[in-house]
Amino acid sequence: MLDEDQKIAFELANGHNLIISGQAGTGKSFLLKYIVKDQREKQKNVAIVCSTGIASTLYEEFGAKTLHKWAGIEDRRHLNEEIIHLVQSDERFMSVKHNIQTTDLLIIDEVSMVSAKTFNKVEVLCRKVRDNNKYFGGIQFQIKLLEILVATVLKLPWFDDCFPHKVQLNIIHRQSETALIQCINALEKGEVSNENVAFLNSLDRPLPNEDTAVHLYARNYDVDIFNYNKLQQLQGDLKTYKSTDVGSDFYLRKFLAPKNLGLKVGCHVMLVRNLSDTLVNGLCGTVTQLNSDSVDVKFIISNKLSTVTLKPVVFTTYDPADKEYLAKRTQIPLKLAYAITIHKAQDMSLKRVVVNCEYCFKP
Repeated sequence: MLDEDQKIAFELANGHNLIISGQAGTGKSFLLKYIVKDQREKQKNVAIVCSTGIASTLYEEFGAKTLHKWAGIEDRRHLNEEIIHLVQSDERFMSVKHNIQTTDLLIIDEVSMVSAKTFNKVEVLCRKVRDNNKYFGGIQFQIKLLEILVATVLKLPWFDDCFPHKVQLNIIHRQSETALIQCINALEKGEVSNENVAFLNSLDRPLPNEDTAVHLYARNYDVDIFNYNKLQQLQGDLKTYKSTDVGSDFYLRKFLAPKNLGLKVGCHVMLVRNLSDTLVNGLCGTVTQLNSDSVDVKFIISNKLSTVTLKPVVFTTYDPADKEYLAKRTQIPLKLAYAITIHKAQDMSLKRVVVNCEYCFKP
């Protein structure tokens, strides 16, 4: 059943561009899924996209993918004019052209994670490829965001004109988690009460099996130190995969894939590249075998255990203005995952966590 706010949004979903906002627990994701099912029953071609690969797994049953993949801007190499030309004329972009030309309704989960530059590029691309001067070439567009977040897309000069309908959800539906949700919302607003502090302190307890817990840190530096120490404690032979690098050290240091990837059988790892709709950036698994030029990793994909052989891929940084690569790294797309950053943990479902709040920004 939908509450009154959800019903309003649901009705507006029929033919209108719409923003759905609300705090944690108000049923935004539930409503998006409800809208997708309803619109597809009405024979609408609905695409749902997310800002990250791991977030797209939340809508796996609807064939969700990243916005970058849907629009063909994954490697960010091209200026607006170039990507428009490629989508319209290059056979490699036929699936992207099909996406844009056939989609009736495009839904994006959490637009606050998308830059204004990227959002504007997608708008221009849709308009040009569909040869239609309406916003997004006439594609109906609906987005979800947290009301507390200041999304950069809101500052685009055409945004309010494109999205005249805004519905805020107010009723918290996860009653079993009311205290937690209220505390999260208070933290987001920077309005933390003594009751919130007491509740957070109540969550601080020994874990029954801390070895399986993921440790969260604010800084990559702390993550790397923790992961290195955990790997040293693991029994077995260490194998190091060295990357092949070309270009500036300044840009090479920014790649998620490390220059030297040290692994042992049984170590916890994370994918750092979207390889398919199911093998996505942020997916965690366990190493089962170390080969000369590849690594076998056991992942849980669609609630099933699957072993995947991962080989090196090319990571690039490209300057579209000068039309040249600034850096290239060929490496197996993995990193250790005993610890990850708090930022990287967004949209993940973690059973056990140990949170280190040092160096976190205060509200």
